[in-house]
Amino acid sequence: QTFDWYIYSSSGSLLGSAVGLGFEDAYVDGIDNIKFYTGADSITYWDAFGYSWDPNYTVGDNMECRNSHFPATYSFENDASGSIPDGWIDNSGEGCSATVISGFGGHNDVLDLHDQGGYPYQSIIKVGFSAQTSGTVEFWWNLGDDKSREPYVRLETGGTPVVWLNTWNKWTYRDGSGWVYLDLNNNNQWYHHRIDFECGAGGYMGLPAHRFDWYVDGIQIVNDAEFYYDADSVDNFYLSTNPTYCLIHSYIDAVGFSWDPSYNIGDNIKSESWVGGKV
Repeated sequence: QTFDWYIYSSSGSLLGSAVGLGFEDAYVDGIDNIKFYTGADSITYWDAFGYSWDPNYTVGDNMECRNSHFPATYSFENDASGSIPDGWIDNSGEGCSATVISGFGGHNDVLDLHDQGGYPYQSIIKVGFSAQTSGTVEFWWNLGDDKSREPYVRLETGGTPVVWLNTWNKWTYRDGSGWVYLDLNNNNQWYHHRIDFECGAGGYMGLPAHRFDWYVDGIQIVNDAEFYYDADSVDNFYLSTNPTYCLIHSYIDAVGFSWDPSYNIGDNIKSESWVGGKV
């Protein structure tokens, strides 16, 4: 009637152990359930229960998070680690890069903008498309270890920003008058973003001309925001770090365009199903 207790960190390091502990009831000859208790006014979270007598489970299986793939126009699953995504243009400066990595934070095959250069160098990458007067762009964004270093996400016409997103401890955008600061965000957390935009008088998603809406994790944080530049259309999706800062990462995954006939709005919100690994 004894048990061993091992405690591991999220990275798999052994933090401590207690071996040969006695049962509370020395006369128990078996167990048939597990119970959890909390104290008053407390919340406790549990995940990933594994039993050694489960034929589909091996001890240690639940110690490593299995990454997920999110379908999109550009989900990077067919791009080799260390490569520039197919169809994208890398204009990164000295000491900076924008390449696919195998995974980060539970997402497989993501785009990593890694800025190790000093001023004025920055990681820059973009992908072009036929001119669009209105539409929706969706993507996942993770700010890495430092959310205050102001990486950019933009919709552009030529080389001119039209919709200009940023982060400086808060979600931020730039209109013709300056920066507008919104909700707080966290380091090392994936956020799903959706941008609806209208360049003309088509009333896409109820928008007037030269306006956009911004959703983060399904919550609208901007309504009818003004463009930075009143363009007639947009033709590229632009990502970069801020040239003022270095030693930072900005991670992007699952970029979806509503004008892609193979992509429907919302396709990239949930990961594809998999068995035992990456799909």
